[in-house]
Amino acid sequence: LIALRTIDYHRTNGCRPGHSKDESFGDTTRKRYYCCGVCYMEFVTRTAFHEHLSIEHDVHPQIHELTFPSMDMFKRFVRWLELKGGAHFRHKSGSKRRQRGKGIFMACNRSGFVNSSNATGSERDRIGPYRMGHTCTAYIHGTQHADGRVSIEMCGDHYGHDIRMRLPPIIKSIIAQRQMEGESSADIIDYLRQHFLPYANENIYAQRACLVDNEELRTIHVTTTKKWEVEGIPTTCEIWEEELLDMVGIVREGVPRVRPLNEKTTEEIAEQQNWPRPIVFTAKVRTKTGEFIPHETLMEAERENRVDHGYKDDCAVREILS
Repeated sequence: LIALRTIDYHRTNGCRPGHSKDESFGDTTRKRYYCCGVCYMEFVTRTAFHEHLSIEHDVHPQIHELTFPSMDMFKRFVRWLELKGGAHFRHKSGSKRRQRGKGIFMACNRSGFVNSSNATGSERDRIGPYRMGHTCTAYIHGTQHADGRVSIEMCGDHYGHDIRMRLPPIIKSIIAQRQMEGESSADIIDYLRQHFLPYANENIYAQRACLVDNEELRTIHVTTTKKWEVEGIPTTCEIWEEELLDMVGIVREGVPRVRPLNEKTTEEIAEQQNWPRPIVFTAKVRTKTGEFIPHETLMEAERENRVDHGYKDDCAVREILS
């Protein structure tokens, strides 16, 4: 949702506040870890960053503390969080072994300052990693203890970016199998849409499967199917992938189940344990009257103004802001 501009651009164009501002904003001697995706203000602490988002942009991220009995259950939670939030998490750094256990540090995959060289911004470009140039609010910091427990502090809420999900490996394996059997691309696309389209409005992975087109099928054939023709198609999968196939009614013949059918689904566990459902916020800006308007509305007005009147009239749009 945010125009793709780098932090360095704003630094060199005088967008960083001076020392006259609050110390958390203006102290240029301290390293910045958080950057607002709307006004590109930089912050030293997460607390200051979240306070700024809440006051200035009507974004109210919630931080939670959770404990899981095992690493497997924690991973299940992360996949559930990705499904509900529409964005992947990535490890920010390697595991850190500390006195109380092994550290876990994860962040939203869209957060950061490195773009994929393959990203074009078009609808066709829908897979990561495509970093936004600012900080998303979603993160997970945790510890894996010696007894197997995993305790975390996390925020599952996102803001300032669109949905961008990778095609699940289990769907790639289904596609590869059908390519090996000689099915045409049109038949494979029809098969995917027949099964996944009824669930596209309620499941982001089902929606992602419906976006597969001829170009992506060619890529899968070159990068995946040819390799699996030699090595064999993997039969293993994660619980969330199996649950996806269960939902759409696809059965993998001759493959043992990961989760017995009489055990609770991830969604049932989430409801029972009251896992915090992520919120995807729309970042806003204040007008001179003090009201909030969506930032995307302002950006769209700027784009239309540039097309209609040229760059000189940009100030007309800015006048609505305080």
